Amino acid sequence: PPKANDLPFPPNVRALQAGWKLLFFKEGRFVADAKHDAQWNRGAYLADALGHCGACHTPRNALGAEVAGKSYAGAVIDGWIAPALTPANPSGLPWSSAEIASYMTTGISLHHGTAVGPMSAVVHDGVAKLAPADQAALARYIESLGHGDARAAEVSPALARAAAVRPAADADGRLFTAACGSCHYGAGAPNAQSFNALRPEIALNSAALLVEPTNLIRVILYGIGAKQGAPGVVMPGFAGFSDHDIARLAATIRATQTGKPAWDDLEQKVADIRAAGHGES
Repeated sequence: PPKANDLPFPPNVRALQAGWKLLFFKEGRFVADAKHDAQWNRGAYLADALGHCGACHTPRNALGAEVAGKSYAGAVIDGWIAPALTPANPSGLPWSSAEIASYMTTGISLHHGTAVGPMSAVVHDGVAKLAPADQAALARYIESLGHGDARAAEVSPALARAAAVRPAADADGRLFTAACGSCHYGAGAPNAQSFNALRPEIALNSAALLVEPTNLIRVILYGIGAKQGAPGVVMPGFAGFSDHDIARLAATIRATQTGKPAWDDLEQKVADIRAAGHGES
């Protein structure tokens, strides 16, 4: 059930907001950057002034203000990790303008996955309803934060690595094949052209590549509903699995599909996320 609206002390003392505003609030109108063209500036206005994209994607200090100098460096929101939009983004390959536009208007991207958690509402109740020119401007600005278009040479090698992934042959690999492999069959695909946007390639997905397993565990536990990602396309959750087996799935995905260091204390993290509940979706 939804949580009751409540503010603990001291945020519930309205007079204290004046002090917070003195420290962190900067009044003013959006000023276009003369170094960029009109489309880029429109995208910056939509993201920074109207859309407040940094409210989720920028880390906050102990008083809840966005940390200066860390714009779009990634943060935790409603129990999900909102990844960095800078070159520090953990995705398996750069976000191009075209991929960003697809993701933010349809909820899916061929090479990056599906909009879930709080991002699902941003897409379907927000960006998807913008005029096409504004969608293009927003994609252009977000791309510029990570310089995705300028990193096009990284795409082919990343796709080749993903296509070369094979599930493990051990018990954990068999668990992955049984639970995940019937849909996420990119591992074992003859080439990257066989990838399917509606069945995201896990080896390229930021959920498997982040420093923390939070997003991957949430998706494994609770799946993806028909109103998230691509409307009508669902992924079943596996909350009926034990914490141990969810941890096994996350561990084998990390080990076989990413080449990243193993996550620590996975079973405990699964238990903690399960106890926290479904959260925003």
